[in-house]
Amino acid sequence: MPKKGARLRAETIAHLSELLHDRFIHLNDDGVVTSLKAALETGKLNDQDSVIIRETWREYRREKKLPAQFVKELAQITSEANTVWANARAQSDFSLYLPFLQKIIDLKKQEAEYVGYTDTPYDALLDTYEPYTTTREIAAVLEEVKHFLVPYLQKIKQSHTTFDTNKLKGDFAYEKQIALIPWWLKLLATTLMPAVSM
Repeated sequence: MPKKGARLRAETIAHLSELLHDRFIHLNDDGVVTSLKAALETGKLNDQDSVIIRETWREYRREKKLPAQFVKELAQITSEANTVWANARAQSDFSLYLPFLQKIIDLKKQEAEYVGYTDTPYDALLDTYEPYTTTREIAAVLEEVKHFLVPYLQKIKQSHTTFDTNKLKGDFAYEKQIALIPWWLKLLATTLMPAVSM
């Protein structure tokens, strides 16, 4: 994308995002989404149909809470920010990107308020990447990993073993890579997994 086309691209993405949002939330004008949700609750649908309807309903409820103007503004600023970030990175000048980052953070906070949450605003945002998962659940998993990882990294730092990293570079036969998988899984099972399951 030419640099001078970035703003036009952002405006186009913003306009299309607003149109898509509008079309999506009007899917239920004739009650079709609501009736599909009712069919889902009967428990008589097959697995594939159930997942499609469940996820469509989840996304529909979320989108309905977001004003069209907000959707448009978020789409525009994130598109513009992408180009600014590339430029700031090339110049090693974070200050160029900072105003965009701050605006995105403010908009994301606003999104969390629109969507709603129980414990923390990030739960409202996390749901778009890890549906039905909460910050509290992920924190518990990461805490377990941390209990293993921090001492393990200390052990590696204190080790006097050296390794030629050039051995990791190159073209390796597919068959040899496949043969390595059982060894790697065994290593994983004997190191990381016991610590995580504690």
